[in-house]
Amino acid sequence: MPRIDLRDDDATTEALRQLVAREAERPLYVHVAGDRDAHDELARLGFVEHGRDGDDVVYVLPPTLE
Repeated sequence: MPRIDLRDDDATTEALRQLVAREAERPLYVHVAGDRDAHDELARLGFVEHGRDGDDVVYVLPPTLE
């Protein structure tokens, strides 16, 4: 799985939006270093906190019911 490591918040948000739009497979998992700002952005995109992996917080974008 590709790792996105961008420092600019606008670029990160756009990269996540593109990833979510392009990657159809669900669930989609994201590992984030314990950053609360990232939590807010991921929540806006539909991700929920799933657990922890060391110091990282693991988020998941669950499948949608269509």
